[in-house]
Amino acid sequence: MTEKNNHEVRASYPRRYRAQFGENLKKKLKERRISQATLAKEMGVSRTCVGFWCNGYTIPCNERLEQLARFLETSPKRLLGCTLDSRELDDIWANRITGV
Repeated sequence: MTEKNNHEVRASYPRRYRAQFGENLKKKLKERRISQATLAKEMGVSRTCVGFWCNGYTIPCNERLEQLARFLETSPKRLLGCTLDSRELDDIWANRITGV
């Protein structure tokens, strides 16, 4: 998958899910007293990338989301938002994995 296609897949989450993810991520960072710069270093991404996640512009790819959840001691589903209907969430993940 090219970088452009990969970005399009991540940005294809509906805005409300990206916003919820950003809010959950910011809460978790605040709870654990971790800065965006520290998170970026731990995840091996730029501070800008973490800023995009926190502001709800993008959601990390599956591998990074799992790595992020492990680092923050939570689950990917919790980061994506408890309010998501589980079938909707499963459909989104299935679409991302198959590249639809």
